[in-house]
Amino acid sequence: MKRTRLRSVSNKRQRQYEKYAKIRLRFLEEHPTCEMCNSASSQDIHHKRGRNNDRLIDTEYFMAICRRCHIKIHLHPKWAYDNQYMLTR
Repeated sequence: MKRTRLRSVSNKRQRQYEKYAKIRLRFLEEHPTCEMCNSASSQDIHHKRGRNNDRLIDTEYFMAICRRCHIKIHLHPKWAYDNQYMLTR
């Protein structure tokens, strides 16, 4: 079987990932409880408008949420859009 090589990310995107790692930690420290269920510890950042371009590091569309709520959002997109947990891109 022939292996296909994965494309590496651009230098710009790599810098965004490095910046995102720092922003993510700070955001989770500032929002220790899930913003959806208000009971579990937040461990994920949900990007309401997706992660394209500079949205990866735009905290305006961040939600600090637990893994269970994050899975729920992505398994039920219509419900998530109706409740503004996902926004049009």
